[in-house]
Amino acid sequence: MTSPGMRYLRRCGMLAALLLSALPGLLRAEHLKVYTWPDYIAPEIVSEFERLHDTTVEFSYFDSDEARDQELAITNGRGHDVLLVNRLQVSKYVRRGWLHPLSADDVPNRRHIDKRWSDTLGDASHYAVANLWGTVGIGYRQDHVPAGFRSWNELLQPDKRLRNRLSLPAYTRELIAMSMKADGLSANTSDEAMIIEAGRKLRELKPFVRYYGYPMLDESSDLVTGKVWAGAFYNGDVLRLQAFDENIRFVIPEEGGIIWAGYLAVAQSSDRTSQAFAFIDFLNEPRIAARQAEYANLATPNTAARAYLPQEHLEHPTIYPDQEVMERSEFLESLPPRSQKQINIIGTQLIY
Repeated sequence: MTSPGMRYLRRCGMLAALLLSALPGLLRAEHLKVYTWPDYIAPEIVSEFERLHDTTVEFSYFDSDEARDQELAITNGRGHDVLLVNRLQVSKYVRRGWLHPLSADDVPNRRHIDKRWSDTLGDASHYAVANLWGTVGIGYRQDHVPAGFRSWNELLQPDKRLRNRLSLPAYTRELIAMSMKADGLSANTSDEAMIIEAGRKLRELKPFVRYYGYPMLDESSDLVTGKVWAGAFYNGDVLRLQAFDENIRFVIPEEGGIIWAGYLAVAQSSDRTSQAFAFIDFLNEPRIAARQAEYANLATPNTAARAYLPQEHLEHPTIYPDQEVMERSEFLESLPPRSQKQINIIGTQLIY
């Protein structure tokens, strides 16, 4: 026979097991989970949303597009409610069943988004809403590199003084694109022999690279402290770092830069879709979209938001490059599987 004490302990154990099994669901019910870049959305905007909707937004962060893709592949797209996805990956995520469709009723403020940003997604346009866009170019310290940079070649075949002084993105697709642009080719070149050659050049560059990754956006950044003198950076990141040191500069090379766009999407696995829709809609309210663009030092695809942005922001050439620069710059496009596999191999050799 089992004593009353033992039966009580067994019942307690069973209750504890039930509570533990229910815990993930309870946690999901308490927070709206957003997966994004660090320091991407202004904290005061998040706080305003939380007050208006009587909820809590819980953030988790990725430090590269590849890291985000790898985590979502492991979890099969689960674990988050709202995802920040780069333009290149939206269609892939849709094919994998990771994204929930978004109707005009779900996100009414998407009507303010310039149509070209949804058109560029093709059949996946009903799954994500463009949020901010920018460029990848060369950031550098003018006090250490007074001549600046005109070409990608000057960064990828650097002066010996730049040994261990460069920073490059931890996104192999961008690295290969830069190498292609340096050779006067399209960033979307898919020829495998050319990709292999680009990888060889990037491996030769490794002694000059202090790290592959993305900068801290405060006074501890290596570009601010002078540990890094130059590298490939997002335009908005460089503008933030200029607030800490006026020697920091940004240029899009003569071959053109890389244009990127961030899209907000709702995870198919989310059990808080109504609040996820509300969050995306809130970020696309024109006044909020303008505040977000100013916070991130980036361009907004929200046409109505422009009325609330200062002229200084709208006319800043680093935020809104002129038409000639835009024509020389490119979006990254999907490559054939064999080409992408070769790029992945190069990334393993370079970064991981």
